[in-house]
Amino acid sequence: MATHHALAFLSLAATATAACPLNGPFDPSVDLFASKTSANHAAGWGVRYRNFYKEVRAGGTTYQLVHCNADAAEFAKMEAALPACGAQCKRMTVPVERAAVLGNEAVGFLEELELLDSVKLVGSPAVSACLASKEPATLAGASLTDEELAGLDAVFATKAEAGDSAKHVNMAGLHAEASPLGKQEWVEFVSLFYNAEAMANYVLYRSQQSYDASSHLAKSQDAKKVMWVAKTTSTEVTMTSDLFLKNLLADANVEIQLFGLSVEIKGQVYHDAMKAADAIIVTDGMRHEDAAELLTELGVPMADKVLYKALNYDHAKHFRLYQVDKFITAQPVASGHLGNDWEEHVFAAPDLMLSDMMKATGDAAPWSSAPWVYLRAAENKPIAIAPRVGKECGNDVFGAARPTSLKQVRLAVLGGLKKADANPTQAIENFEENMDYFPDKIDPEHAEDFDVEYHLTWKLVRDNRQNFAYVLLLKGVPASALPSEYVMSGSKRFNVPVTKVGFSSTTTAPLLLSLGQAETIKVAEPTPESCILKGIEDGRIVAYRSATEEQFKDLDVFYGAVNAWNPPYSVYQSNGVNVQSTSDPGALNRAEWLMFTAAFHNAEKIAEKTFTGMKAKFLCAQQKGKQATQLVGRRPAFVEISNVYGQPGMFESPQTPYHLQLIKAAGGNAASADSGHPFQKAGTVVQGWSSAVTRFTKEELLEALKHADVVVDNHWSATNTAATPMGWENIKEFYGFPDDMSAYPWYQKKSLYRLDKRMAANGYTEQFVRFTTEPDAVVLDFLGAIHPEVKVAAGTPTYFFRNILTGEAVIEPKAELCTDYKAVEPPLTTQDGTCEIPCAERIHADYCKLGCVWEGDACKVGDTLTVPPAGEPATATPASATTAPVTPTPAPVTDSDDIAQGTFIGVTVALGVVVLIAVGAIAYLVAGQGSSAAKIRSNVYTTDAGFSEPVGGPVPEA
Repeated sequence: MATHHALAFLSLAATATAACPLNGPFDPSVDLFASKTSANHAAGWGVRYRNFYKEVRAGGTTYQLVHCNADAAEFAKMEAALPACGAQCKRMTVPVERAAVLGNEAVGFLEELELLDSVKLVGSPAVSACLASKEPATLAGASLTDEELAGLDAVFATKAEAGDSAKHVNMAGLHAEASPLGKQEWVEFVSLFYNAEAMANYVLYRSQQSYDASSHLAKSQDAKKVMWVAKTTSTEVTMTSDLFLKNLLADANVEIQLFGLSVEIKGQVYHDAMKAADAIIVTDGMRHEDAAELLTELGVPMADKVLYKALNYDHAKHFRLYQVDKFITAQPVASGHLGNDWEEHVFAAPDLMLSDMMKATGDAAPWSSAPWVYLRAAENKPIAIAPRVGKECGNDVFGAARPTSLKQVRLAVLGGLKKADANPTQAIENFEENMDYFPDKIDPEHAEDFDVEYHLTWKLVRDNRQNFAYVLLLKGVPASALPSEYVMSGSKRFNVPVTKVGFSSTTTAPLLLSLGQAETIKVAEPTPESCILKGIEDGRIVAYRSATEEQFKDLDVFYGAVNAWNPPYSVYQSNGVNVQSTSDPGALNRAEWLMFTAAFHNAEKIAEKTFTGMKAKFLCAQQKGKQATQLVGRRPAFVEISNVYGQPGMFESPQTPYHLQLIKAAGGNAASADSGHPFQKAGTVVQGWSSAVTRFTKEELLEALKHADVVVDNHWSATNTAATPMGWENIKEFYGFPDDMSAYPWYQKKSLYRLDKRMAANGYTEQFVRFTTEPDAVVLDFLGAIHPEVKVAAGTPTYFFRNILTGEAVIEPKAELCTDYKAVEPPLTTQDGTCEIPCAERIHADYCKLGCVWEGDACKVGDTLTVPPAGEPATATPASATTAPVTPTPAPVTDSDDIAQGTFIGVTVALGVVVLIAVGAIAYLVAGQGSSAAKIRSNVYTTDAGFSEPVGGPVPEA
C-alpha cells in the first residue's frame, strides 16, 4: 500500500493527460486501482479504496473519486452503483485531465508527480520554469468565473477562501500539518485525483531517504544555533513560532529561540540571540535584498558585525547570512511581490531544505556536491526563473533554468549512503549515520489494515484500522535519530529487534514460529503448537493467564488486546501491540500479517520468503478448486452451523466474508444469505456481531440442512478435548437429528466435519492458530470436503477437518514432538509442482475428462474425452501412447473468480468457534451409471429422499 520503497514505482506512474484507460464493460468486482497509497504522517486527509471508486476525506469534505470509463453507457452503470453522495460530498471523475491551481503550494506537488501538463489555469505566476513553459492562463479576477470552471475537472485550492464549487479541492489542511513529512505526504493526496499513486509512493520513498540522510548527519555532530527571522516592517522582526519550521529545524539538529511575538529590533534578547547564532536566515517575500541592506534592516551596524558569530565566519570574508529566495518568479505574483521557490516547493521537498541547512551551518560533507535549492547567501543575487520548453523541461522536475533538478540533488545527497548486508539481529555497536540498516524491506500487497514505512534507522508501522502508529527504532541508535515529531509526541515507540515477547491471541503463535522466533516468546497462551507446549513445560514460557505484572512489564512487546486476562492496562499502554490479522478482509490479507510481526523482529527477509511460498501454494490450491468445479460441473452447497449464545433453542449460520471467500476458492457454494439458496430460505437473516447471520429455530434448521451437501459443526462444548473428542452421537443429540437420516445428503455421503483434527488436551484446535496464516492448507481441506470425487491432495491428510461420520481420530500436539526449539516452523503444506489435478487423482469415472480417460478402475492419461450436449453419446479421440495428456488449462483465476467474491454458510456457539462441515459428495451420485454428462449439465441432484432440485448453484462453463 503506502510503503514507498519499490523503485519500480517509476515505471508504473501514469500521466494525467492520457485518455481514460478504461473503455468497456463495467464489473464492480474488479479492482481498477492497481496502485494505492495512504497517509502515514499527514493528519489532514485520508483515503479508503473501493473497487471502482475512492473515498477521500479532507477539510470536512468527502471526495467520491470515480474511475473514468470512456464507454458512456458503462460509466452510467458505474455511477448508478455508487453510494449516495450527500451534503458534504463531492463526486469527481478520475484521472483529472484539466486543473486549476489557486495557491502555488500545489505546484510543487504536481511538479514532483510530473503532472504539470494538466495545469490550465493558475491563481498567480509560479516559480516553476516547466509550468511557465506550458503558458497556463492566470486568474483574471478574485475568483473563477463559470466559463473558467466549465473547462476544468478540478481546482486545487490551498486556502479556504478560494471558493467552494463542486470542482474545488480544499487543501487548506496542508497548512495545519506540523510535521514536515506530514506536509510532504500531501503529494499523495494530490496523486489520488490523477490515479498517480505509484509515482507519489516513489517520490516519497526517495525524498524520505534523503530527509533521513541529512537528519542523521546533522544529529551526529554538535547542535547548531540558527536565528530564523520573518521580517514584517523595517523596525521590527518576528521570531517565528511556526511548528513546521520548529520540527524541520529540530530534525536538522538546530536550536532556535522562539519568541512568538514581534520584538523591537534593538531589544537585548533579540541581539543576544543573533550574536550566538551560527547562521541567520531571513524570510521576506516582499523584498530581495543584498547583505548590506539586510544588515541594516536587521539593525546590525556594519562596524559591529564582528560581534555576531554568523557574520564573522571565515575571518569576516563571508557571512552566514541567508535569505530564502534563491529562485524567484520573473513576473510579480501580486502587488509587486515576486514569488519564491520556498513558498512553492518546501512542502513538497523538505528534505532539500535540510540539505541546504547542512551547508548553511557549515556541515556540508558529504553533501558538498548537492547544490543549494532554497537558501541564497546574502552576498549573491536571487535567480529569476524564465520559462523553459521542450527537452530542457522534460524529466528535470525543477526545470533546466535551475543548475540541477530535484532528482539530481537527491542523488547527490544519497550518493554517500551505505547499505547494511542484512537487517540487524542485535543492537548496533558502532552506529554510522549514513547507513541504510534495513536492506530487507516488506511491502504489504494484500493487507489493508497495516502499512510499513522504512527509514535509515527506524520504521513506522501503522495500524490503519485504529489509525495508530508504532515507531520502531533500531537498537543502538540514539532517539535523536528520529524526526522531532516522534521524539516530542506520544507515539508508542519500540527498540528493535525485540527479544522478549508475549501474546494472548492464539493466531499470533504461528506469526512468531514461522519467523523462527520461538526463543523470544516469554509469555504465551498454551496453543496446540508443540514448541509452545515444550517451552511452557521447560519453564522458558509462562502461561499468560498465570503471568505476574512484573513478568508482563519485562516484555519488549505484548501482542494482544486489553481484556480481563491480559496484563494491566497501565502495562499494555507501554508495550502492547494490537495484532488485528483476523479483522483484515480476505485470506491473503490475513496471512500477510506475518510481515507486521516480522517488522518488530527485523525478520523481513524470512517473512517475505515464507509468505511468497504460501501465496504460490494458495493460488495453486485455488486453481485446483476451479478445475474441480469444471470437472464436476457444479458447486456443492457448504454449510456451517452452530447455536446462538444466550438463546437456547436458536441456531445460526454466519456469513463471514472471510469464510465465504474460502468456500468459493475451494469450488463450493456457500449458500449465502443473498443467494436465494433453499438453505437460507428456511431461516431469517439478521445482523450478527460482525456480519450477517441466518437464524433458525431447531425445526427450521433441521429442514434447512436437507439442502446441504457438506456441513461443518461449529458448536462449542467443554467436553470436546483430545481425550474425549466429540462424535456423531454428541452432535445428533445437540441438534436433535432424527434416527432416520435418509433425507440428509451430507449424512448419506459421510460429509459431516469439525475443525478439530489437531486438538490439544485443553481443547484448543489448530483452527484458532494456523487458519489465518496458512490459507493454502485451509483451501485444500475445504477442497477435499467439497469435491471428494477428485483427490486434490493426493497422499496428504487433512490439516484441520475431522470427518465425524467416518470416526476420524484427533491428532494431539505434544511437547515431545518439538525437536528443535530454535528452528523455523515448517509450513503444513508442500508444493506438488503442478496446479493441475492429475488424471490419477480423478477418482471417479464420471469426472475423468479434460484429457484423461477411465480404464478399468482408474483415470489415466490417454484419450481426450469430449463431453457432448445432453442426449448425445460421448466421443473419444485416440491419443498416442507417448503423448502427454492434452489437459486444457482452466481459465486463469480472475478477480471475479477469486476468493474475494466467494460465499459461505455457518452456525456459531458460545465460548468458542469450532466448525462442523457436512459436505454432500456429489462424486458418487451417479456412480456405476456410465457417463453422467447429461446429469451434471442439467444440475439435478437426486437422492433417496426423492427430491430433485438444483442444490449446487449454477453450472460453470467447463
